Amino acid sequence: MLRTRNRYDLMPPVQGTAEDAWLVLTEETLLQVEGDQEYALQHSAYLTFNQPRDPLQHGRREQQAITLNGRTTTTDYAYRKLPSAFAGETVLQTTEILKGFDHGVDGTDTKKTVTLEHSLLHGEPLLTRDDSDVEIRYTYDALLRVTCETVAPDTDYVASRTYRYVLTNADGQQACQEATDVKGVRTLTLFDGLNRVIKEQRQDPDHRTGALAQAFRDTYYATYDALGQRVEDIELDWRSADEEDDLQLRSQYRYDDWGEQRSVVRPDGVEEHEVSDPITQTTTTWIEGMGKTVTHNNLFDKPDNVKRY
Repeated sequence: MLRTRNRYDLMPPVQGTAEDAWLVLTEETLLQVEGDQEYALQHSAYLTFNQPRDPLQHGRREQQAITLNGRTTTTDYAYRKLPSAFAGETVLQTTEILKGFDHGVDGTDTKKTVTLEHSLLHGEPLLTRDDSDVEIRYTYDALLRVTCETVAPDTDYVASRTYRYVLTNADGQQACQEATDVKGVRTLTLFDGLNRVIKEQRQDPDHRTGALAQAFRDTYYATYDALGQRVEDIELDWRSADEEDDLQLRSQYRYDDWGEQRSVVRPDGVEEHEVSDPITQTTTTWIEGMGKTVTHNNLFDKPDNVKRY
């Protein structure tokens, strides 16, 4: 059994405000419990800026130290406001400095610096990094919808994807979203009145030339029932420039009495099942004509045991 133990400190409010003091997390320990004994698996310690006179810094994380197997990795945080020519506004810049447990040992340099930016007007991220450590910069419209994503800005490998949105205010109009990738190819997504995707279309410059390359071809359809459940969708596989030659890959969805999806009939006609029973707290999965896997869940919806037949 695993147990998590947390400790907190009392943090004063920003000076000059009527807010009450609040709790801030200072320690988090993951424990393995065996009988009456507890064994620490991981310990996390947190420092928080306690500067009531500085609204920008106060209450933000100052340092994070994670200890695993006796080795500690720390992350230091720094914050500042600065004008952004790209965003056209003042932004909050967060600098994270990650130091490995062996940083500085025998001259090793296991340190990494990450810079992030968030808008001080609406709080949305303006500069982030993805899992591949690539910077992504965002711009938004007045409704806080992303209008442009720029990957690897300020480098020789910059690439951008832009978005355009169309709303409706009269009968006969169609709500849609248009995305333009780095190669200039546009993808159109159409929505119904409940903001559900009903069709997707894309330009086809690979098979078509001239004016035809700018025309949209269907790539996806979706159908919903009266309960708002998706009952069928069709993906179109383009095999040539002729739309009559498109291969339709149809999937059908079925639901149980609780409105949860219980099976899908794949384009090859094989039905995949996933039946969840909230009474017995079990989830049974199988592919038509094959064995079943039954998972028994605990009260936290985590698997207790798995059986295969």
